[in-house]
Amino acid sequence: LGQKFYVRARGRLLQQLCDHYNIPRKDGHKYCWPLNKNLYGHPLAQDHFDDHIGRTLSYFGFILVCPEVSYHIWILVPEEMRDPPSWTIMDILVLLVKYVDDCRWKSRTEYWADAVAKHLEQTYGTFRDHSTKLGVMLGKNYSIYRGIDGSHTARIIQSMKATEETYIKEVLKYYDSQFGTADTRTQRPPTPLVVPETFGNTQLALKDHSEGVNVTAEIQGSFVGQLGWLAIKSHPELMESYRVHAAAMRRWNTSWDESLRRVFYWASQNRFDMHQFIDRRDFTSRHASEPSGRADYEIALVFLRLCLFTDASHEFTSVIAYCVVLQGMFGSKILIRWRSHTTVITSTSSTYSELEGAHFGTIDFLPVWTMLTHIFRAHVTALIYLDSLSAITIIRNGLSKALIWLSGVERCEVATTKGRVLK
Repeated sequence: LGQKFYVRARGRLLQQLCDHYNIPRKDGHKYCWPLNKNLYGHPLAQDHFDDHIGRTLSYFGFILVCPEVSYHIWILVPEEMRDPPSWTIMDILVLLVKYVDDCRWKSRTEYWADAVAKHLEQTYGTFRDHSTKLGVMLGKNYSIYRGIDGSHTARIIQSMKATEETYIKEVLKYYDSQFGTADTRTQRPPTPLVVPETFGNTQLALKDHSEGVNVTAEIQGSFVGQLGWLAIKSHPELMESYRVHAAAMRRWNTSWDESLRRVFYWASQNRFDMHQFIDRRDFTSRHASEPSGRADYEIALVFLRLCLFTDASHEFTSVIAYCVVLQGMFGSKILIRWRSHTTVITSTSSTYSELEGAHFGTIDFLPVWTMLTHIFRAHVTALIYLDSLSAITIIRNGLSKALIWLSGVERCEVATTKGRVLK
């Protein structure tokens, strides 16, 4: 079953190996070791593939949108607009996103969609699966509905019903076998987490229960990972549930099993899809752009703004969180990223917590803003929102020209009291 240079199996893999070879779970770590090797080939295979498909796409005429941020997003524009770059977002013929083992593109016409497929197949062979419609990808379903909210609008609906169903059934089946079928009150909880009678009880529980076991390599660790996958992909409402249970994985007890079971029961009864709203007037109307007066981009999109909302709490346990939203004056709203995190050290002041939250959010916010401006080839106003006036004052006073976003990404630096740099 293994050799010394293998690494230990854990989570669901460990359970499957123990079941297959009839090994007691408590002895599984002694005998079950999976390969510590890249099963898909050479460890650098992905880098070689990135280089090769990059040359293939460049030969066809694709342009890498923003190599400083990602090597996976490419666009195709008319040849006369490529060098020197003179295209706008309305000139983009094809937008292609490359993943680890597949790629997807959206084109303005069927001609360009077929032309891209033909070019890639000449190099990489006939595609095993292909579709001309938006559909399932990595467990997600994408649907576009036009005109629901007005003649200029579109609504993109993201769902992960197949993946959700698999994860929820697996977790509930396990806990039903361990603790018996739950009663009606447990099956229909009003919230994912138990709402404490006094603020902070949930956080205090993490500190008070020093006893418990480390379940990082157990099946509960796999369940928490599945919860995190759901929270990160398209379920912000599960973000806090994931953070709380992830923080408890090293001192787990039956109370956390009951709490995790409750979260998945709640998710089974509240199946939400994410809706993204787009109004074309925010991008393409007559007055949507104007001269920017900037050196990097000649025009600015005046109806759009990219917003970073950050918040923090330092009672009992320091928690920081953020979300990034693209907003338009005519109603466009696209939720791009969201995260929460427990800080290593509990902050002693709300100002310090807010600075930690701003630093946490800005790390992901600026690459998104950079990519957005490169795709539009126009300046998009970037705003950061904090609910701490003292933290905003510290950030503003740390800059030579007061505002964070005026001089470009490469020259935006704000030192925090911890010596970190916001870029």
